[in-house]
Parts: sequence; C-alpha cells; structure tokens
Amino acid sequence: MQLLCDEMKVQKDFLLPLPTGAQPSDLEKIRDVFLENQSAILSLVIQKKDLLSKKDYAYLVKSISTVTMGSFEDSAVQKLFFGACNRPNAIYVPSMNKVFVCPSLARFPESTLRQILAHELGHSVQRLQKVIPCFQEYTKAQSREAFADWVASKVLSESIRLEADPAVAKKNAFESQLLFLSLACETQPKNKPDWSPSHPSLQSRIEGIFLSQPAFQKALHCEAKSPKVCG
Repeated sequence: MQLLCDEMKVQKDFLLPLPTGAQPSDLEKIRDVFLENQSAILSLVIQKKDLLSKKDYAYLVKSISTVTMGSFEDSAVQKLFFGACNRPNAIYVPSMNKVFVCPSLARFPESTLRQILAHELGHSVQRLQKVIPCFQEYTKAQSREAFADWVASKVLSESIRLEADPAVAKKNAFESQLLFLSLACETQPKNKPDWSPSHPSLQSRIEGIFLSQPAFQKALHCEAKSPKVCG
C-alpha cells in the first residue's frame, strides 16, 4: 500500500476535493451512480443463486431491488442524522432499506463515489455474507464492513476489467480507493491506528479486499496481500 500512498502524494489529480457547496443537481448525479450500482449488485446476487436457499435468494433479490436513496438534507431525517454531513458520509439504514447520502459527495471523482455507494448498498444484501467464506480474520462487527467492501470490490473490479484503456483502468481503480488512501496515508507517518471495533484497518480493507480482485492488481500493478481471491 505504501506505493499507492507515494503515488497519491505526487499526483495532484488524486487529491480529494472538499465535499462542500452542494447543488440540487448533485443528487441526480449521485442517483445515477446509485442505480448503476444497484443493478450491478442485483447481478452479483443472481450469480450466487446456486449457493443460496430459495428463501435467502428471494429475500436478497427483493432487498436490493427495493432499496432507495435518501438525502441527509431532507427535513424529515435531519433530526435523526444531525451533523451527518460534517464529513464525507453515506449510511444504510436497514429498517428503512434506504441509503442516506450527503449531496456534496457528488463533488468526489465518480469512482470514489461509486465505491462509497456500492459499500453502503452492500449492506442491503448482508445475508449473502453467509455463503462468502472470506471474513474469518475479522470480528463479527468488522466482518459486516469487510463484506460491504467485498461487494464494492466486485462491482468496481468488473467495470475495471471491462475498461479497454489501461490508463483509464488505473485511474478508476486508484480513484475508487481515494477515500481510504486519503486517511491511511495521512495517519501512517503519525503512527495513529486506523481501525475501530466496527471497521477493519484501512490497510486491510485496501490490501486484503480490493487488491484480492485480479482486475485491481492488474490495473494498479500491485500484488495481493494474499493469493486467495475472495468470491
């Protein structure tokens, strides 16, 4: 991961903009990416049909097909999520089957936005985790977040794999990790931990999940932390 940190520091194109100054049109941009991810995750569930019971498969198809997008700026939910958009943020709320987003996320590169939304949408198909045996190294809480990262890695790696231009594939792969890298690369010199009881470390998320996908390895010219390909 140090190579990715080094590249981010010398490439000004890989600096995240401040997610401020949201415009009404920003929600439409986010919604387009949301719908693309929703369709891709539905396809992923269908691919895993043979591993699932009929009950689980029907539940997952319904969950991802009916999940909707909401805004933290909606007056009806501002009290529930006060201050949620003081930082780049999106949250999946299971009881509503809805992903709430900060409109200012539209200012991020599209691949960064795609990763954030695919992760949150991944929580709507959490039951699929039962048949993806790749998260034993994490605590129960961390494994939920690792699974959502895995869903995002599958969605993103497929689009990267299909990109004919290697330069574009590299740019998209790199930008998909910008939120993690902007945090991980900043904390490394200060020796601050980047993990929590509910989330794996940033290094584990990048190296152990996203870089387990061959398309990411090829695009970024990086080796995986483990030769195992998850799912």
